[in-house]
Order: sequence, then C-alpha cells, then structure tokens
Amino acid sequence: MDDLVVGRLEFAPAKIEVGLLKDVLESLSCQKEDLVDEISTRPIGYRYSRGRVNGYALLDRRVNNGKPLVVRLKENVTERYGEIVFWAEQLVDMINSRFIDIKFDVISNSPPSILGRKHLATILAKEVALNFKRPYLELFVNDSPRDHKKTMMGGLMENKQYRYLSESSGRKILIVDDFVCTGSTAQACVNVAGSDELKFAFLCKS
Repeated sequence: MDDLVVGRLEFAPAKIEVGLLKDVLESLSCQKEDLVDEISTRPIGYRYSRGRVNGYALLDRRVNNGKPLVVRLKENVTERYGEIVFWAEQLVDMINSRFIDIKFDVISNSPPSILGRKHLATILAKEVALNFKRPYLELFVNDSPRDHKKTMMGGLMENKQYRYLSESSGRKILIVDDFVCTGSTAQACVNVAGSDELKFAFLCKS
C-alpha cells in the first residue's frame, strides 16, 4: 500500500498481525472469565463487628443506600410483604456465604421497640428460619417498649432493657435484624443471652 502523506508527515499504515490480535483477545477473554468467577465466589455482605456483636449486613447505607429501603419496608410491612420475602432470600444467600462453618440451632430477632406494630425484623427472621428449616423462637422481650416513633438519635439514646426467654445452653443462635447503627440493640441481646452464642445478620448497616 502506498505511503500516506499528511502535511509534511509521512508514515506507513500500521500492519495488524491477525495472530497477535487473536492472542490478545483470548487473553482478555480469559481475564474476564476469571473476574466473573472471582465476583461470583466472593462472599456477599459487609462485616459488622463492635464489642461483642459480630455479624454481617447485606446492605450498607453509604455504599448502596440501604437505609431508605429499610425505612420504606418498615412503613407498611403488609403491603410490601412480597418485597420483604425477597430481601429475606438475599439474607439467606449472605448467611450461607459468610457463616459457612456454623450450623445454627435457632433463628430469632431483636425485639420490637414500638408496641402494637408489625415488626420487620420478626418477619425477616421467620422467613430466614423457614428457608433454613430451623426453628424460629421469640427469645427476647423488650420491657420498655415505646408507643410512638422517635428520632434516630432518640432511639439510640434509649436504655435497652431486654429479657431472655430461654435458658442458656451454649446454642448457636442467629439473630436477624433490619438495621444496625451503634449496635446497642444487638449488644443488649448479647448481654442477656448468657452462654448462648449469638451471631447477627442485618439487612443494612449504617
């Protein structure tokens, strides 16, 4: 092919080695497959560890804006029950990928803070228990529930007074909750659980 002339610059068109190009494409394809495999096998969820509270959260308020989802689900759990079941299934996937070596004896949840209100964490815990075919037990009672909503700061400042409804026997118990910020609710559960070992699965963390 004749040389091309642009202004005063002269150059020959680049020749593409088809064999080399094929090698490059195959290399990129292998890298892509490796990346997909890495992503698909990577455990889902975000580590949460504070004091004696240890667990994982499916969503993170800062990373994927999970808090508005939790608020939305809490506002009308009956109307959004199908969505709650969906998120419970995602929690199950997270639990399977994170608590690989733990066989839980019981699934439970943190107690509700407000009287007479359907509790999102309870529904999530029951759905998780159904999926794992493990017993669900209501293990905690809140002796100082509210009859109204509080601001987030007001809720965090509450003195959590929980009672444990079961005798401790060294069981492994999974506690499901919808949202964790300071971990005070989860810590209150740990404080009264005695010798039972608690792990936590949260829908979202702050």
